[in-house]
Amino acid sequence: MIHTRFFIIILIILGGIASCQDQPDNLSIKENHANIKSRSLAISKDEAIDLVKQKVLGKDTSDINVFISNTIIEENDTIQRYLSGNSIIKSSCWFFFVDDNPMENWSHPCRYIYVTMNGEFSIEHHSFPPKMENMTKIISSSATPYI
Repeated sequence: MIHTRFFIIILIILGGIASCQDQPDNLSIKENHANIKSRSLAISKDEAIDLVKQKVLGKDTSDINVFISNTIIEENDTIQRYLSGNSIIKSSCWFFFVDDNPMENWSHPCRYIYVTMNGEFSIEHHSFPPKMENMTKIISSSATPYI
């Protein structure tokens, strides 16, 4: 019985010490968890490129040009297109532009590919390129122009 009382007193003391330590409130814990979760889901630029190469373009990339945005495009940003309106970004993503016929003048088929931070992708088919300057060419066409 003395051991039981001693054990209870020790638990009460330890509980008091633990409650005196600085603890973040629940909101901070939720925000921290959300930040950790979003960082763990964020797809890198290289991972986005690999995903597009494997799941969208496949093996035949010899006659196309492919570009990727230099930075992540944020939710609700706008991609402007020449002569054909705008695309509103629904979720933060890496943006790819695929020129399917780089030796032709516009208008011709091209694709806008959006790779979200969790690795999902969507494709829009268009006839004009985007009005974007902050893009890097990752695949160059080996096609030669018609004479």
